[in-house]
Amino acid sequence: MSRTCTILPQTTSLHHAFSLLRKGYPDLPFSVQSHGKPFRSASRVITDALVQTTLEKLSTLPKNRIVVLMPWRAGLAFAEPFGEYGIDRFYHVSARRDEETLQTMVDYENGDLHPDDTVIIADPMLATGNTSVDSMKRMAKQGIPPDHIILTTIIAAPEGIAAARKFAPSVEIIVGALDEKLDANGFIVPGLGDFGDKYFADMNAEETNRFLQELQLPKKAKEKLRQRFASHTK
Repeated sequence: MSRTCTILPQTTSLHHAFSLLRKGYPDLPFSVQSHGKPFRSASRVITDALVQTTLEKLSTLPKNRIVVLMPWRAGLAFAEPFGEYGIDRFYHVSARRDEETLQTMVDYENGDLHPDDTVIIADPMLATGNTSVDSMKRMAKQGIPPDHIILTTIIAAPEGIAAARKFAPSVEIIVGALDEKLDANGFIVPGLGDFGDKYFADMNAEETNRFLQELQLPKKAKEKLRQRFASHTK
């Protein structure tokens, strides 16, 4: 497998989807920026293309040797599209960014790995690269080397790609769109804001429960994720 950074060709449908994701950001109030169901629909167009491209690079592998690592909450946007392509092994990481240090804080992880597995780290935003590097370190501790890892992301900043490459020069990276830079707060420019907040905005209790049920998480993991959802709705 060649080690590359692949940026998706901007087809008409992808261009339209990215325009919808970025709608109103950063100039307009959150309430009139793209969020909720329209945001999720546009995201799905992009994640479908990313999943297809990622799995094409792994076409010689049996699907039971592929694991998708999803940092909570934003990474969960990849659960359904990967599942519909026949992937049923997922590794969950409850990750938060410390807004002062920009470092990744992890308070829970769940999943089974085998040294022969290939891991796809699916995180919509590759900004500072800290979450991806932290995830690769966690995989290394479990015997998964960088050349068995692919980073799949909707939007990346050059700084995030550089950080991932510095830690693991052999890692494969697949990007929906490469943006200009990071701002002083570590957010992607032009970017789209907080992906997780926008993706899960307007989900009521019934929709949240259904979403959690479809993830087929162990009881402890499901409760931990439920707490994450609750902390963002207070």
